[in-house]
Amino acid sequence: MVKIEYKKSFFGGALRIFFLTLFFAMSAQVSLFLLDCMRFAFKSVNADFKIAAVLNNASNDEAETFKKNMEALDGVENVKEVNPREIINSLGGADYSAGELAQALNPDFLPKFYEISVDRNVILSPKAWVKNNLSAMEQDAGMYYKESHAALALRINALVRFAEILIFAAAFAFLSFCFFVEAYYIRISNSKERAYGALGAVAAFLISYGVVYTLCETLNGIYDYAVYPLFFRTQSILFILCVIFGLTLSKWKRF
Repeated sequence: MVKIEYKKSFFGGALRIFFLTLFFAMSAQVSLFLLDCMRFAFKSVNADFKIAAVLNNASNDEAETFKKNMEALDGVENVKEVNPREIINSLGGADYSAGELAQALNPDFLPKFYEISVDRNVILSPKAWVKNNLSAMEQDAGMYYKESHAALALRINALVRFAEILIFAAAFAFLSFCFFVEAYYIRISNSKERAYGALGAVAAFLISYGVVYTLCETLNGIYDYAVYPLFFRTQSILFILCVIFGLTLSKWKRF
């Protein structure tokens, strides 16, 4: 009877270790997936964010100097001059054709328009950047951007930073738990218990990887862009953490 009760307790403990490690692995996979989605959203918002610069009453030489000065500013990735013909064409609608607008508006007398691509530091504080650099230009110019677009980028960046802090804090708490159990917990586990704990952890990781892989492949079939590529380094670290967790639980066993 004693031997049978030990087997039930042993395999029941191994099963509990498996499910606890599976919960840990799935939580980690989902957290990494959501973090990658937020980073992708922030990257997409950054790519679409542009600052429009308008230069009035300037000759061609002055416009060229203005463009070079903008390209030399900190945070500027690219400066594209917008052709006045493109502006006239974009104004054409049901009431006026592009040809009629071209006759009414002389492109040579239109202001110079520029589309400025900036890095993430500028996107997170565009108002201060525009104020500092526009006053230094000493020309009849103006800079414009979508404030709602900049506010969205700021909020997504805050979410990304907050999620990163939570993940690092959870990783620190997890490693601290494993360290104190392995270093100070009195109970001694045999090699068989350790082996079952490690095997359960490996199985839990493989299941979590399969679930996330299936999800990513499904999303990749729907969208043209890649969704959360399963990086080898990230998954290798998660695999090692799962094995450590399984080994630690096989010694702790207070569940």
